[in-house]
Amino acid sequence: MLGDGAVVHWGRAARIRIRTPDGHWSGFVHTDLSRIKDLVRDRDGMLVWGVHSRQNGDGEDDEIVLLMTSQGRVVDRWDPGRRFLSSIFSEGGQRWATFYEPEKRQQHQDKFGRDPWPGLPSDPLTELLRGGELAERQTVEPLLKLRSFHGGADGTRLVGCVPSDETKLHHHPAYCLAAEPGGWREIGRWTSLPVVCGSYLVETFEGSADRSSEKPGITVRRLASGDKVGERTTAPGQAVACGADDELLVGKTEVQGLSLPDLRPLWRLPSPGGRVVALARDGDRVLASTPAGTVDSLSPPPRPAAPPRAPNR
Repeated sequence: MLGDGAVVHWGRAARIRIRTPDGHWSGFVHTDLSRIKDLVRDRDGMLVWGVHSRQNGDGEDDEIVLLMTSQGRVVDRWDPGRRFLSSIFSEGGQRWATFYEPEKRQQHQDKFGRDPWPGLPSDPLTELLRGGELAERQTVEPLLKLRSFHGGADGTRLVGCVPSDETKLHHHPAYCLAAEPGGWREIGRWTSLPVVCGSYLVETFEGSADRSSEKPGITVRRLASGDKVGERTTAPGQAVACGADDELLVGKTEVQGLSLPDLRPLWRLPSPGGRVVALARDGDRVLASTPAGTVDSLSPPPRPAAPPRAPNR
């Protein structure tokens, strides 16, 4: 969902469709991207991170970031060249990216090439300014993915997550953190990048084939403290998305609404199109995307009103 009520449906193969607020789907929007790596909501439409094939025929690709309106028009573009992007983020009209800098990372490694634990900041956190300009603001831990700027005790700290690394030299578990001062760091079991829903960080875990005791599930943490405040076992392969206020959408062959943060079931509906790969809230309806590229519209039951609070005595 975009800020003006438009809906974006996209896939990795640089195919973007836009549904207008009155429910009409456009044809596929043309870009010069050969592949899309991420797409996030922006105040002016959407921020798109993709791969662009060079015109010189050398077979190499460059990563670029596009700012597009909700009608699919490109209004700004950032070309970092041969640098490696690791995440993009947009909030309140400010756009951000993190870049992976392996040479700077090596400066903190021991003589065997092993990373310190916890990791030390080496990747530039860069603001994407108008006119395609890039401005480095600080450094963050290697391969950190931006999730929020509302973490920590005062609600103003950067929140990011770093995927696990199973290689011998860089071995570490998946973890998320809120920057100091007043921050936190928590190791997680997540296998898909956590999502932020309101004041909560939602982690999903697909289970482990060689650890039968570790079942697939969802964990909810507070952005303020990193404390675990909800946990629930699920079936593997679930699509997860933020829903209405304090609601989490979960689906595979059926779609559920769960309350946040306790993950209590609110409603459940079958998916008419079969398997679900992505979900989104659209007012009083839920949109469910299938592997075939179709989008089904579901009508969950209205959420019951919260009981009135007892008067203070």
